[in-house]
Amino acid sequence: MAATSRFKVEKFDGTNDFGLWRIRMTNLLVRNKDSISKVWEKLQALYMTKSLTNMLYLKQRLYQLKMSPGTFVSDHLNMFTQIMMDLQNVDVKIEDEDQALLLLCSLPESYESFVDTMLFGRRSIILEYVTASLKSRELKNMVKEVQAHGSNGERLIVRGR
Repeated sequence: MAATSRFKVEKFDGTNDFGLWRIRMTNLLVRNKDSISKVWEKLQALYMTKSLTNMLYLKQRLYQLKMSPGTFVSDHLNMFTQIMMDLQNVDVKIEDEDQALLLLCSLPESYESFVDTMLFGRRSIILEYVTASLKSRELKNMVKEVQAHGSNGERLIVRGR
């Protein structure tokens, strides 16, 4: 296939991001529709089954997710978002407020005052507000670190999107 020479897609081994791999493969395999649909059905049967075991495994990953000290917030948010997308792919719906609370619970102890600030005096909370606040906090801490080291700005690296 000519398309394979232009695009390189890693082999899916069950540990990498299936959603991203699926998008790449869809873009790659646009020629032979009959064989593609059969391959796709097999892949969905293997990795996107809506079985109780798969749903419980994904929920367990979500509820046990903890941000390790020293991890970038953007990396942790990517992991959280990936788990949420995987749950959505197997038709597990988690309300936005519950997602926000689960994200706050996944933060390390060093974020205790941040979590308290997010929850204090609120009747509800949304995921978008929590993620924006986390990103802002991380950027603010990066700027403080650069200023504390008297750097000319070379150490400031913006990660994520």
